[in-house]
Amino acid sequence: MWHGEIFMGTGSVPMDIIYDTGSDWLVMEGKDCINCDDNTYDPSTSENSEQVATVTSQRFYGSASLTGYEYKDKVCLASEEYCIDSFEYFLITEQVGLAEPFDGILGMARNKPYLLAGDSTGQRQGPLFVEGLLAAETISENTFSVFLTPKGGQSYIDFGTPQASGMKASDDTRDIYVEDDFFWSAYSQGMAFSDTSMENSFGYDQGSMVYSIIDTGSSGILLSSDYFEKIIKQLYKTVDNAKYTVKDSVVYSECISDSVMPSLYFMFNELWVEIKSEDYLVDVSPEQDGSICSLLIYKNPQPFHVFGTPFLQGYYTIHDADNAKIGFAPNTLSNKSKLQSGTLPVNFLDAPL
Repeated sequence: MWHGEIFMGTGSVPMDIIYDTGSDWLVMEGKDCINCDDNTYDPSTSENSEQVATVTSQRFYGSASLTGYEYKDKVCLASEEYCIDSFEYFLITEQVGLAEPFDGILGMARNKPYLLAGDSTGQRQGPLFVEGLLAAETISENTFSVFLTPKGGQSYIDFGTPQASGMKASDDTRDIYVEDDFFWSAYSQGMAFSDTSMENSFGYDQGSMVYSIIDTGSSGILLSSDYFEKIIKQLYKTVDNAKYTVKDSVVYSECISDSVMPSLYFMFNELWVEIKSEDYLVDVSPEQDGSICSLLIYKNPQPFHVFGTPFLQGYYTIHDADNAKIGFAPNTLSNKSKLQSGTLPVNFLDAPL
């Protein structure tokens, strides 16, 4: 998961948080949390701290469940550079599923209702930190941009106006328009293996598209339960039907070199987004000797895709909330090309060519 520091309170206490475009609240482990490890935040150390709620409530993040109280406090990014003097957040007193080394989550979803669930979730939508920066006139537009590199590289986020210094060429930016949704979501129109030629491109079913969430808080790619097996089968067809196994929704196989394992492409708005093999194939052997690898591509029990960090690596992605789009441009450390336009696939998975 992609994470970084945030600074809490008037004492600028550093906390390690996950940057998550799939949630809204800033949630933080508190000092009174009964099952939080290591670094926690004590709001009594801040002159700006204010407890908002006197009754506990809950927040849910997939399999994670958090219990706590709403507070307000001074919150900063990059120390004093990006600050909100009184920002409402959720202080955790008990939790399941938020693992170390993370101390919290910074939500960066959109200020919209859930497209699929509507208002049926029953949760109060939380304040968004980027909107708070805009209201405080710290930034001039409701935008943030993500520069994401593979593990070990220097990733970062720009708040407000996108920075051309993060892109190979700003003219190479291509926009994917997102739905009117809480999530940064769009409909995938198809996929391709190795290249985007018509013979290697596939649609899902005749006339079908797949609802997809683009999520920095996910470390892998979750493929719809309707298409996972078909996509994995087609992927390994491209490497001479190499053997693989699926256990608990995880794909295992021998380690195939990056030069042989193909790039994957997914189509949105008739643009192809590339996922290179080095971004989705990892050595999981005990000795790191290449004897067994797994894919950062998993089966989603739900009928939609979730595209996490492997989908974003190598790009500078501009999340523009007010204009409902994500701009993709190869970042300055990337060996990817700009998004290529294409035509809708005429072949379908498991159908004869």
